[in-house]
Amino acid sequence: MVSLFPPSEVLYDRYAAAIAATEPLRVSRDKDVMAALPAIAKIFGKKESGGNGLCTAKNCDKYPEVQRACLKHVVDSSKVIRALGMTVAQFNDVSRKLGENELLRERVMEQAYLYRVASSLSLDKLPLVEDPASEKLLAAHKRRQMQSFARSLTQIEELREEQTELLKRTLNVRQLPTNFKVCDPNILPFLSPKIQAVCNQFPILAEEVVKDYGLNSEEFNRMMEETKRNPMFRWRVNRYVRRMKGAGRAGGLDDE
Repeated sequence: MVSLFPPSEVLYDRYAAAIAATEPLRVSRDKDVMAALPAIAKIFGKKESGGNGLCTAKNCDKYPEVQRACLKHVVDSSKVIRALGMTVAQFNDVSRKLGENELLRERVMEQAYLYRVASSLSLDKLPLVEDPASEKLLAAHKRRQMQSFARSLTQIEELREEQTELLKRTLNVRQLPTNFKVCDPNILPFLSPKIQAVCNQFPILAEEVVKDYGLNSEEFNRMMEETKRNPMFRWRVNRYVRRMKGAGRAGGLDDE
């Protein structure tokens, strides 16, 4: 599965996976706790931190079933966290960092949402996501994916320009021929090894760019097709490209 985090930030990816994997445990805990609490305690529990006030010391001391449910959640969640390659201390440390960095928290929650969706796809029926933030997370993911597509597109265009300059130097010409494509697969075998090397290197580098921005070839090609048949999508991508051009980046999509 594609991650929003590069290998250097693998800890955040594991944290997101842990959040997704422990969500059913949290739901089960809350259900058991709510069943054990009297009505008045449920009201105060919901008011505190969006439901996090259920496992208070007071509730655990007063209601043994609440204590059992809360302890079971801690033990089971710890097992999941360790199984995903993190220590509980690391998990808690990341939690503190997310509390101090709203942008990082948003990225982690997006990744956790993607993990939840991916796990749901193996079910016979995809359940409706009850998390009220799900639609917001999905929209944020789509926006980030489009931005990644625009960034990779502009960088690939820069690679293409570099390839063109390299081909001109290799051929010792000011301009490349306009009546045929130098890197045409039907022509390439008849050209010199140097030119073949330049042409063959481009798709490899382009794929690396796509991966660097968190996409795979299938996603990139799908969005490229979308730009051809969907004017609104093309306009939105162009908007991101123009913003990057304003920041000194080159590239864009031609309106058809």
